[in-house]
Formats: sequence, structure tokens, C-alpha cells
Amino acid sequence: MAQVRKEEVRNRILDSALVLFEEKGYLGTTLNAIAKHSNTSIGSIYVYFNSKVELFFELYGPWLKKQLVALHRKSSRVKDPAKRLERIILGLWYDIPVARNQFTNSFIQALSSAKPEEFNSALFVWCTEKLKAMIEPTIPPERAALLVGHTVTDILFMAFDGYAINYKFGMSKRHAQQSARVAALLLRGDEIEEIADLTFK
Repeated sequence: MAQVRKEEVRNRILDSALVLFEEKGYLGTTLNAIAKHSNTSIGSIYVYFNSKVELFFELYGPWLKKQLVALHRKSSRVKDPAKRLERIILGLWYDIPVARNQFTNSFIQALSSAKPEEFNSALFVWCTEKLKAMIEPTIPPERAALLVGHTVTDILFMAFDGYAINYKFGMSKRHAQQSARVAALLLRGDEIEEIADLTFK
């Protein structure tokens, strides 16, 4: 019975934290506010989580993985490899960053305030491997060497961070669509005449 109660308290903390992170962002949410919203105490929060960063990643990690799995599933329906790659990049650079009231912007806030030992490297490794698995079938065989190691996926995820920040300041979906198209062209080595006509607005 005590164990059930502990699980209920933990879940209540997580539910309240999610509401507040979505509403106020990572930086605008305090442990005091989470404790008050969940009808617990800061001491209770520290029973389950070592820090606000750890609490945030307990929520964001599974959510991000779910988004990438969904993106993999949806993009797999696109038969043309070039269009599928473009769809994958657009999902990474637009769909995920703007989802759930720009939840990913809180992720950037959490990362920027985290200590080195609080960085969730396991999550990053999982995400880059998942992205690599999505991209590999869309790249021509002669370009496969680009995906050796994690350089390309690292670059794509660094851009993911940047786009997540810029949507807060009004960057348009059209901008992301054009960026995804150019990135797909460059990765595949495709020669498209109208690439020079792509304007960023």
C-alpha cells in the first residue's frame, strides 16, 4: 500500500510538472510551483528526482522518443526517397519543435542551465541512432559514406536546437520547409536547378 502511495505521489509530481513546463517553460517553472501544484513539498520532489533538470528529462525524454518514432512511421509512407528525406528533416526541424506549445524550447532552456553531469547522453545517443536509421534508406549508395559515424545526425540535431529557439520569435513554417528541402538536396547530392531560386522569408 505504501509503495502504491509513493507511485501516486511521483505521478502527481510529474503531471504537475508537465502542466507547468508547457504553460510557463522550463525557466519559468520552479520546484516550489511544482510542489504547490501537486500538493506535495519540495522535500517530496527530491525523494524522486535529484534536480529540476532530471525531473524535466523524465518527461521530455519519452515524449521526444515518441515523436521520432511517429515521424519514422509517417515518413516511411513516402515512397520517393528524396521527398521522404525532406519530410524527415521537416519533421525534425518544424513539427517536433512546435508541438505541445513548443515543449522543445523548454528542452533548450533545460540544456543551457544543466550541469555537465546532468546531461542525458543516453537520450541523445538514442535520438541520433533513430534519425540515422530513418535517413539511411533515403541516401543514394554513393553518398552512404556521409552517414559513417554521427557527424550528419549531430549537425541535424544542432539545427533542431536552433529552430526550436527561433520559432519562439516567429520563424515561419515556410522557412523550415525551404531549409529542409535544401538540406535534403545537399545530403543526397541531387542537382536541382531551382535551388538557386529558394528564398528565405
